[in-house]
Amino acid sequence: MGAFVLGGAAKSGTSTLADLLGRHPDIHVCPRKEAHHHLFRSAPPTFRGPGDDTFARMVVSDPQEWADLMAAGAGHAVVGEASVYYLYRPEVWPQLREALGPDGRVVLILRDPVARIVSAWGHLVRDGREELPIGEALDAEADRAAAGWEWCWRYRDVSRYDEQLPAVLDAFGPDRVFVADFAELRRDPADLASRLHRFLGVDPRPEGGPAPVVNPSGAVRSRALHRFLTQPHPVKDVLRPFVPDRLVQATYRRTLARNLAPLPPVPDDLRAALADEFRQVADGVASRTGLDTTGWCRTERVAAG
Repeated sequence: MGAFVLGGAAKSGTSTLADLLGRHPDIHVCPRKEAHHHLFRSAPPTFRGPGDDTFARMVVSDPQEWADLMAAGAGHAVVGEASVYYLYRPEVWPQLREALGPDGRVVLILRDPVARIVSAWGHLVRDGREELPIGEALDAEADRAAAGWEWCWRYRDVSRYDEQLPAVLDAFGPDRVFVADFAELRRDPADLASRLHRFLGVDPRPEGGPAPVVNPSGAVRSRALHRFLTQPHPVKDVLRPFVPDRLVQATYRRTLARNLAPLPPVPDDLRAALADEFRQVADGVASRTGLDTTGWCRTERVAAG
């Protein structure tokens, strides 16, 4: 049985890509996305920012719980998990190399760092956690980090992929690391899926049509509806055993998206400053991976999806 980990930067399409890979009959993706087991094997996280307990609830620290989740993939050719912060934490990669075994693979999906920053901010606005305009939120990043807030608040720092990639490549080698661009996922998900299937050692079986946006950012129209969709609720617990999971997920995504409106645009001067700041990230990613990053860090208006 092959093993892989799907990482990348948060808000770069990891949820969508995990869903896409999980459709293949020979690939099992752990149902607990963001389990981050290999970062928190000794104890769950203790972040102290607004709403950071949401992330803590997703993490799987207990070894037996983790073993049970992965055992559910028995009979599949390839088993993997999707956790966005592995890329951000270089100390985890030697451990992942040991856990995945000699044939383990890594799939990373990255995004224009400016667009990722805007989307990460929009995600926290969507969930009612971020109260500051984007410029003030960026200015507050260092103080929030010092106060022990979750990594999602580190808008700039998480976006410095050029500094994060060496640990992955050193641990696994370039032949066992597949780096994709969010733009590829949006433009031609079937082609990307085919290439990933071959990389993971299974027969290509791409599905046609656009890849669904699994976890969009935006301004919430109804806060009550958003809480019902995204937080634990007894009604959902009662219905879950009687409704097929695929129908649940499709309904959730459709309703979530319809309940979102566009966020305010990023001020032109801030967008231009971020583009200038992160062009070196684009250049560094291109030089280390061969990924075409010429479309990154432009000064056009950036959406927060």
